[in-house]
Order: sequence, then C-alpha cells, then structure tokens
Amino acid sequence: MRKEVVLAIFLGLILGGIIVLGYYRSHPVNRQAPASNIQPTPGLATEINSDILVVSDPADGDIFALPVATVSGTTQNNARVFIITPNESLIVKPSNTGVFSQEIELDGGINQVQIVAIDDQGHRADRQLQLVYTTELQYEP
Repeated sequence: MRKEVVLAIFLGLILGGIIVLGYYRSHPVNRQAPASNIQPTPGLATEINSDILVVSDPADGDIFALPVATVSGTTQNNARVFIITPNESLIVKPSNTGVFSQEIELDGGINQVQIVAIDDQGHRADRQLQLVYTTELQYEP
C-alpha cells in the first residue's frame, strides 16, 4: 500500500508541475528586466526602422463584434512579418510587392497584438495594437 501512495504523490507532483508550467506559458506576465540590464545581442535585428512596416488595418483601439480580425499592411518584399497575439504567434510572408494580410483570433476583452517586420539586413520595425472583442455589439452582415 505504501508504494501506491508514494507513486500517487510522485505522479501528482509531476502533473501539478505540468499544469503550472502551462499556465505560466499561456498567461504572460510582464517579466522584463530593468532597461539598464538589457543588452542587444550581436547579429540579431536591433535597428528600428519605421519604413519597413506600415499596418493599414486594423487601427489601434478598434472594436470587433466577431472573434476574428484581419491584420494587413505593407512592408519590404524581402521582410518577414511576425504577428504575436495572446493565442498564437504567426509568421507571414508578404507578396512580391510587400503586401501582407493575416486573419487572427481574438479573445473576449482587450487583445494585445504585436506586429514585427524584419528585413534581410536585420532592420526591424514594431507596431503594438490593442484590439477589443465584445459580444455586446450586434453583428449585422
């Protein structure tokens, strides 16, 4: 009987650890180090260039009645676009003319969306959007 109890406690600890790890990975907390301790890593995209990324839709603060939004804009045709939401991280390859468009899922309430473009030379541009999804609005197609 003691072996079963010890085994049950051990398996419970492992399962509990997995659940806690999953919770912390799915609920990001502002865990940034103080700005004085942040050092850029050589070889990574560290230069910020506003000409690389233009987000045309949606606008910051837009309110949606459906749980989806389409993020679109323009960038350089050799850049990669990363869209980070609370639910997913997506890599979008723009067209030959630099146009990109990607549908994202929204959670209820305020959604923090980060859009990052990095070109072949390592130049980077970031945009932060707050998009709101509410069920209080009536959707009429």
